[in-house]
Amino acid sequence: MKNNKLKVAELFAGVGGFRLGLEKNSNYQIVWSNQWEPSTKMQHASMVYEAKFGKENHSNEDINEVVTRNVEEIPDHDLLVGGFPCQDSNNVERLVTFGFPFGESVFLVSVIHFGLFYV
Repeated sequence: MKNNKLKVAELFAGVGGFRLGLEKNSNYQIVWSNQWEPSTKMQHASMVYEAKFGKENHSNEDINEVVTRNVEEIPDHDLLVGGFPCQDSNNVERLVTFGFPFGESVFLVSVIHFGLFYV
């Protein structure tokens, strides 16, 4: 039987609330997730996520580093989702990209999902 599930990449995953919502509907398959808390040594949210869903295809590193190193590390996906990243609200000095006031995370979503060039 053909797998008709939409493949989902999940950014700013937190403890997995977005994933729980998607998985209530059997049409989605999470193929990759990322959770990173830049201002903490202990990655509590990622630890909770891994305890609930496992470590396979879960990244616990700065998404900027993943994208800079090789955006192809993120598997092909049909849908890119993400919880609103609190760090964007707190890092005011990084909130302007291309002169438009939005978070850096929105820019990274464009790079990952739409294959835009990233310097």
